[in-house]
Amino acid sequence: MGKDLKGKELGPGVMQRKDGRYSGRYTGADGKRHEKYFDKISEAKKFVTLGKLNRDESVDDRMDSLTVDEWYRYWMKTFKSSLSPNTQRNYRDRYSRDIKPIIGDKKIRDIKPMHCQQVINEMDGKYAAGTIYQTYICLGSMLKSAMMNDIIPKQPMNGVMMPKLRKRKDIHFLTVEEQQRFEAVARQTRNWPQFCLVLQTGLRTGELIGLTWDCVDFENRLITVNKQMEYRYKEREWRASSPKTLSGIRKIPMTDDAYGILKEIYERKPFRKEAPVLEQELEYLDPNTQRIKKFKMKDCVC
Repeated sequence: MGKDLKGKELGPGVMQRKDGRYSGRYTGADGKRHEKYFDKISEAKKFVTLGKLNRDESVDDRMDSLTVDEWYRYWMKTFKSSLSPNTQRNYRDRYSRDIKPIIGDKKIRDIKPMHCQQVINEMDGKYAAGTIYQTYICLGSMLKSAMMNDIIPKQPMNGVMMPKLRKRKDIHFLTVEEQQRFEAVARQTRNWPQFCLVLQTGLRTGELIGLTWDCVDFENRLITVNKQMEYRYKEREWRASSPKTLSGIRKIPMTDDAYGILKEIYERKPFRKEAPVLEQELEYLDPNTQRIKKFKMKDCVC
């Protein structure tokens, strides 16, 4: 991290010289250090950012030629690589389906609010409000990052209007009678334990799939939620991850029905058939210890 003459951090590759000018430096694809001096800090930051972008993404050397598509790839790789797989997938889907077809080939310095508004307008009537909002967030975050790195002078999303949201239907909570009817039908299927556990615990699908026996405390009648699992169809593999938010890390008291279902599953455990895939070992970041933990899929409850 470089500093200015007063000791303030200026960011990687940027520093202020004694004569007041700013130095920008980066290591290029050729392995050599590239350095240039500027009167303005914004010019030095742009030089460093685009120099790294040129190295990592093989874009044109001319700073003014950077396209939205090239910046998006760099932004995802550099700033969003630590996001959960689901969030990264949401960003990729929204960009490739809704943003790229309209502005992907445009130079990012030429993007104006009307172009961003066009992206949103094209989605209105085709998608649910939540999906449009995801695109709004993706585009806004990507362009904000470009502005903060002095690639563009201002945020083009300022002034962009979201379409008028349609009135949301009130959330309907199942009555006791409806829960009993649901359970009666669920028990006629082979997956009734999973259906009933979701009803009794409020576990999300990924949390239920990722629930392992070490997280089931029969003595204190508690279920610990510290991970989730999902199947990635494109890669054809199972993946585990920590909950998306801190509020997702929690302990759930067992109802009598949940306790009975889990006990029944546990007692049948030695007799169930196990496919070879259950020998697979997955890893995830433990949210409590911030360490990588591993488990075998055969240790999953369901």
